[in-house]
Amino acid sequence: MSSLRVLRAILRGRRAGLLRLRPATPETKFECLKADCARCCRVFGEGIVANDLGGISEPSVLPSCGGVCAFLENGLCSIYDTRPRGCSEYPWYNVDGRLYYDSGCPGFATGESDPPQIGSIQKIEKYFPLPTMLQSLIIRLIKVW
Repeated sequence: MSSLRVLRAILRGRRAGLLRLRPATPETKFECLKADCARCCRVFGEGIVANDLGGISEPSVLPSCGGVCAFLENGLCSIYDTRPRGCSEYPWYNVDGRLYYDSGCPGFATGESDPPQIGSIQKIEKYFPLPTMLQSLIIRLIKVW
């Protein structure tokens, strides 16, 4: 996957109000709004690393059309039970061993469920397959920007 494609997905997310990472606390509650929102599927469809989808061994991204995930049908995920790990973990991120959440995700405004355990979430670097220096810069920026 090209660095340019990853950067486009990040910028698209920022323009949509997503990728606003904040440290999670035990009081952080979340509940996915599914078809009432599906913002992540409409914005990050092109940027989800899907090397765990259907036995794909090389990093690749979900098929998309204009950034919208090709598996989004009527506002719902058509492969929900087998969706990539990046989809199932969103909006949670493991940044340097600390749990963060995407505060731009509307599910936090009405949340009811507790945050996941940090050990169950992949490191954020998995989602941004970029050269190391660029990856570090992007992760720092979305933590404070």
